[in-house]
Formats: sequence, structure tokens, C-alpha cells
Amino acid sequence: MDDTDKQKLVVKLIVGGVVCVPVGMVLVFFGGIVGMIVGLMLMPAGLILVVVGLVTGWGSAFGDPRKRPIQEASGVYVTAKVIVDDQAQHVLEPSVYDPEELKFIVRIRLASGKQTEFETSIEVFDEIGEGMFGDIIHQGKWLSQFKFRPKPGGHKIGEDPFAAGKL
Repeated sequence: MDDTDKQKLVVKLIVGGVVCVPVGMVLVFFGGIVGMIVGLMLMPAGLILVVVGLVTGWGSAFGDPRKRPIQEASGVYVTAKVIVDDQAQHVLEPSVYDPEELKFIVRIRLASGKQTEFETSIEVFDEIGEGMFGDIIHQGKWLSQFKFRPKPGGHKIGEDPFAAGKL
């Protein structure tokens, strides 16, 4: 289950719980004997749904990223690469810093169109270029691998892109 699916699940749980509580209260007061029984079951069920939704959302947002599943994404586009220091300031000359003081950030547009940022190692960072297409393997917000893949519909090997009007 990716982050988007998990977010949708959290929203459904919380909204379902928030709807169950007032409906249960209305049934308790105006639903007769059967409505009162159903309402008394709906109210705690609604509270449980809200609590489960909140716990799931909290764990997704603030949980240990190393415990998240390893995922793959195909057809991604690298939109930016940035090196920042421990105060989140852009670093223009990384050779002046100790590599452990730096974070290597890659901004990627997924095939769905969603933009996201990943932190990565210097080795992976150096293999990636802005404007590249490829496939990635990531865990949470950590990018562990980038595999270059030629742009879909790009020019053929040996073809002159200038002569073909593609540049």
C-alpha cells in the first residue's frame, strides 16, 4: 500500500467514524427501541474508527521510515538535484564540507504526475542528472537506486535530433 492509498484509507476511517457518532445519537433519541440498540452500537464503532484512523495516520506521518516497505516506481523524471547542509542551506561547493554534514536531495516527478523529494547517498546522487527518466527503488523518503531509462518516444540511436526537428 503506497502513501496515497494509506492517506485515502485514513480519511475514510475518520470520516466514517465522524458520521457514525451523530447518526448513532439520532437513532438513540428518535429511532425507537431498535434504533436505540443500533445507535448504541454505532457510537462506539464510530469512536473506534476515528481512533484507528488517527493512529494509522500518525504512524504513517511520524513512524520510522526504515520500517516502511521497499517500493519501486517506473517512468519517473528527475526535476531537480540539491545538496543542503545540516541547517538546510543550499551548498554550492560540497568539497568544502565533510560528506556526513550534507544531505543529497533529489526531486522527482512520478509517472502519476505527483512531485516528491527523496534523500539519497552521494553515490546515487552522482549517477542522477536533472532531466533524466528512469526507474527508482525507495523506502519511505530514502532513494536507494536509480536506473536510467531513455525517454519514452525519444530519438533513435544514430538519428540526428537536430535534423529530425526534435531539439
